[in-house]
Amino acid sequence: ETRFGAQLRAGLTQPLGDADGSDASFARAMLTAHGERALGSGRLVLESTIAGVVAPSDAAPQELVYLGGPVSGPGYDYHEFAGRVGGTARIEWRAHVPFFGLSLGPYGRAPASATLAPFATLIYTADAPAFARTPAGFYPAVGVGALVFFDVIRLDVARGLRRGRWTFSLDVTRDLWRIL
Repeated sequence: ETRFGAQLRAGLTQPLGDADGSDASFARAMLTAHGERALGSGRLVLESTIAGVVAPSDAAPQELVYLGGPVSGPGYDYHEFAGRVGGTARIEWRAHVPFFGLSLGPYGRAPASATLAPFATLIYTADAPAFARTPAGFYPAVGVGALVFFDVIRLDVARGLRRGRWTFSLDVTRDLWRIL
């Protein structure tokens, strides 16, 4: 079984009635892709995002592309990377491993297994602004995730391999993000 999904978001902003008469319009786009394939007893998961902004050189800092943190850059600080162009790639292998079951009272038991998910990520930024804490370029990281209790809870430990650090994160599955 193979699953694939992609989403493209794009926008153009044109301010109404700039007082100083400057042209502060800008455009941005972001493409995300996610693919999964069952292989033997495990599952290969690939994720990628690329984003960019076209704006005047004096555009407000919040209009840039920011990456880093538990979702877009495990092993690095939240929004550590900034630029006019940015992207991420992630490869992950998911396999079931033994884990303790949990009683749910009259509703049954959580399964006595967890999903172990070693992963590698790569962050790329270009055209970094002068205020950026980290220069533009490629930044790899490696880590391992554990998905427990029906794969609803995820714990990640990661290490950035270029100017990175150890990071730990706890989250719920992305399938639930839309309703939280």
